[in-house]
Amino acid sequence: MPHVSHPLIREGAVESRAYQEKILASIAGRHALVVLPTGLGKTIVAALLAAHVLSHSSGRVLFLAPTKPLVLQHAETLRSVMRLESDDIAVFTGATPPGRRAEGYGSARLVCATPQVVENDLVSRRLSLAGVSLLVIDEAHRATGDYAYVYIASRYHQDEPKGQLLGITASPGHDRKRVREVMDNLGVEVFHIEDESSPDVSPYVQEVEVTWVQVAFPPPLEHARSALRAVYDDKVTTLLKLRLTTKPRQYITKRDILDMGEQLRKRITQSSRPSGELFAGLKAQAAALKVSHALELLETQGPQAMTSYFEKMRSQRSKSAKELLEDPRIIEAQAHAAKHDALHPKIDAMKEILSRLGDGQKAIVFSQFRDTTRLIIEELAACPAVKAVRFVGQSSRENDEGLSQKQQKELLDAFRRGDYNVLVATSVAEEGLDIPSVDMVIFFEPVPSEIRTIQRRGRTGRKAAGAVYVLSTKGTMDEAYYGVAQEKERRMKTMLSRMGGQSAPAPPLSSAAPAKGQAQLDTFVSDGPAIVVDHRENPQMLKLLSRSLRVEPRQLEAGDYVIAGRIGVERKSAEDFVRSLFESRLFVQLKALKAAYENPLLIIEGEGALTKHDANASAIRAAVGTIATDLGIGIIMSSSMEETADYLVLLAKRSEHRDHAPPKLRGDKRERDLRSQQVFVLEGLPGVSATLARRLLTHFGSVAAVLAATREELTAVEGVGPATAARIRAVLDAVYAT
Repeated sequence: MPHVSHPLIREGAVESRAYQEKILASIAGRHALVVLPTGLGKTIVAALLAAHVLSHSSGRVLFLAPTKPLVLQHAETLRSVMRLESDDIAVFTGATPPGRRAEGYGSARLVCATPQVVENDLVSRRLSLAGVSLLVIDEAHRATGDYAYVYIASRYHQDEPKGQLLGITASPGHDRKRVREVMDNLGVEVFHIEDESSPDVSPYVQEVEVTWVQVAFPPPLEHARSALRAVYDDKVTTLLKLRLTTKPRQYITKRDILDMGEQLRKRITQSSRPSGELFAGLKAQAAALKVSHALELLETQGPQAMTSYFEKMRSQRSKSAKELLEDPRIIEAQAHAAKHDALHPKIDAMKEILSRLGDGQKAIVFSQFRDTTRLIIEELAACPAVKAVRFVGQSSRENDEGLSQKQQKELLDAFRRGDYNVLVATSVAEEGLDIPSVDMVIFFEPVPSEIRTIQRRGRTGRKAAGAVYVLSTKGTMDEAYYGVAQEKERRMKTMLSRMGGQSAPAPPLSSAAPAKGQAQLDTFVSDGPAIVVDHRENPQMLKLLSRSLRVEPRQLEAGDYVIAGRIGVERKSAEDFVRSLFESRLFVQLKALKAAYENPLLIIEGEGALTKHDANASAIRAAVGTIATDLGIGIIMSSSMEETADYLVLLAKRSEHRDHAPPKLRGDKRERDLRSQQVFVLEGLPGVSATLARRLLTHFGSVAAVLAATREELTAVEGVGPATAARIRAVLDAVYAT
């Protein structure tokens, strides 16, 4: 068996495959999106390209993956196949302190990181992507909306025009518009698709047999189902009277009900005197969603799941939930379900399938619902040949504690060793975790997503033939979801085959190495005008500002932005301005702003600003007049977030060369207890947050001891790297220039 021979690839580590070579040849020097089925080595393709780039340039490689476990998995794979020193590959996640990231960016040739970490460093202008010769984006189908990949790709093309971007995914989606959005957001020039039928790929694809297993809905539960449907139909009738959709009743989906809610909320917000009919419609829409979910649970999971859902609703103690639960038909549905408390027939079907597992074989059972996974575990406990373990996400719910990443890893290691042979998992096991390939996958219910279906199915058939079983209840949403997923996957394959190999009419990127002296990945920008931003501000605003300014997120006690130490800016949407005015918060906030900064400024943002609030026009005008004259606070009207960002950039640039006092970040001088005063003093040091200040005080014992500590002594505290320690000492040791 031939293997890849390359100076940066370990001898015998990578099998030579024609389709991988074809991919690399087709994307050479171009920003590319590569679609490759699960298990066929997307990470290896990225590793081979990284080896080529690192051997031909002095730049670095940045490899992004959406979750910490996936980042660690990729780093392990890259270390095993690439001939790089251990210090040449760095791993950065949210658990890595910024100071340590700064050092790693400067020394590592290949960095594996989560996109959130990189986005934060870019927004804070601590990091520039100049000198990154290759940016790899795993699970590239996520590059839509406000996901971090979108911003990072935009900054990459801005910071490093000579670099190359590689997006990789197994399932970009069925919709051409969505795929085109991903390509546009990543700046892709060439699109390469390989599927299981490709001649070069088929020899490496294991057969996966998919079986649709149908069970009948239990007749004794028909009364409960009819009662729920009657309530649902009543709520939909109320919504149809409001003419929120032109669809016939029988074609209305859960998505349509959600859209109706958005329309109702928009009508209520835009109306100065919303009618009671609109509020009644909103109540009916919320009830329709709840009943629809209860009906789906009854049909696809069993009466226990429906009963548990209503019990959780009862514990919420909200007025709307109470009214719904008091509906005689809901009471009737629960009574009929209690009479037939037998398990859903899918449970027996699942047990029969798992009984076919041979010695040493493993399986994963997927379910949408945590309650169902718990029930499955309880039922499988009586099966002697099955050693099952429950695998859920990190979030905890009432009476259901989540699994930490450490616990998840321990369970997966035990599953890999064979301590368990069945993993009963929620969607957390579909993507982003290093889960070993299994011999069998069971869908306890179909999912109406081609991406999730492909990800679930991709857990089997990697190294040997696999089997997939999809459990479905006749005449229920199961059948609809199964059909939707199949149709979306069919459309995806058709669409991808037509798009395969398409490229934009752009010339190939230059493969030249970065010029001598060009900024590298360790460039932490410190020049240019700065703006201090409250850390609770909208992340989208931080992204807009970071394109032109050095953004310094801090916890501000007054205002949202500080420019040149003297300009304090409070930013409010028109709606928030009116709301805070009538909730008596507005003048409290503005008086604090006035007290803290030499030049206070209020920006009121939104389409049409305050003009649409006709009912309160006189009170609003009076407030604006008081702010401008009595308080002496300047007011700027802005039509959008983008215009607000432009104003802030303009103010920062105008103030850049003027001689002003240092940023007055802590304008609130109220009395504090001794412990708070000690923390307050240390927060004035560069890079020291309240949390880090407490760590320093705990370690050294007093403020004086912290201020006397050497660089080396400071780095002994968690969160203080050499760079931060150097900045602290530089401030403490510098002579004050008068």
